[in-house]
Formats: sequence, structure tokens, C-alpha cells
Amino acid sequence: YQFHNYDALLEKMLKYSFLPIIYAVVSVFLQNTENYLSFAYNLLLSGVFYTIYGLNKKQWYSIIAGMIILTVIFFWGARGATVSALATIVIYALTNPQKKPGIRVIGFIVLLSVICIIYWNYSDLIIQYLFSKFPHARTIRRLYYGAFLRDSGRSRLYKLIGSEIAKNPFHVRGILTDRI
Repeated sequence: YQFHNYDALLEKMLKYSFLPIIYAVVSVFLQNTENYLSFAYNLLLSGVFYTIYGLNKKQWYSIIAGMIILTVIFFWGARGATVSALATIVIYALTNPQKKPGIRVIGFIVLLSVICIIYWNYSDLIIQYLFSKFPHARTIRRLYYGAFLRDSGRSRLYKLIGSEIAKNPFHVRGILTDRI
């Protein structure tokens, strides 16, 4: 089955835009975000969708819905999901053939610069305040303890995988590879 009327699909999806927001907010208030990877990636598509749709159609409620979801992903979810969402939105804004990026790109760069300057000058105070309000937020906790850029042991795993591939590059590895 192929779907060709994307505008109708988007309009139908907007009718249910409250569901991911409810999921995000309830999960945060119930502190039910231990599985932060699944939590972040469950919200990723809707956060990106509502943000891009709102920017295209100039619908503030869609932009706000997207920003709420993306904020929750950033503070309570995974760093990779945050980077994926922001990269998708920025690439879309820069390559959207219907709109010229000019003023939006300048506005985005100015806004990002202001945020970076404020954060650079007041990061300790900001992190301490956020940690006092949201001690269970994964990203805030990692920032507070200085562990934001730590890879949780992944680099050792990557080195081990690389050395095994170098030893025998034609040996198939991974889940369900016994069926290949």
C-alpha cells in the first residue's frame, strides 16, 4: 500500500499531537525514564515532525509541541537522539526548497550564539539550579557530575570490535548472524 496524500497524513497526525506530549510529561513527573534510550527515540519522530511542520505552516502550537518534546528528550533522554533531532531540523531548514534560508539562518545563528554565550558565562549556576529542580534528569545529572561527554565504556568496546574485525574481516558477527 502506498500513500500519496502526505498533507492528509500530516493533518491526521496533528489530531494526535497531544499523545507524545502526555507520554513525555507523565514519564518525567513519574520519573519513569530509566530506559532513557527507548524513551528518547520513542519521542524523536514526533518532536522533529511537530517542529518542522510548525515551522512550515507557521503554526505556533505545533512548534511549541515539538519544542516541549525535544526539551524532554534533551534533559531526560539520550544525547544521540538530541543531536539527531537538531541535525534533522537544521538540515531541513537549510535545504528546504520552498523557502530561502537567509533570515532564518541568521536568526538561528544569533539565537544559538546568545544561548552559548549565556551558558558559557553562567553554566555552573544554570546546572546547579537545574539539578536542584530536576535531580532525576539524566542529562542534567551528567552535566552536574561532569560526566556529560563520558562514553560509559563504549570506546573500549569499539576498540575490541575493531580488533576482531581486523583479525578476521569476513567473519559475520551480530544478532541473528547465524542465519546468514
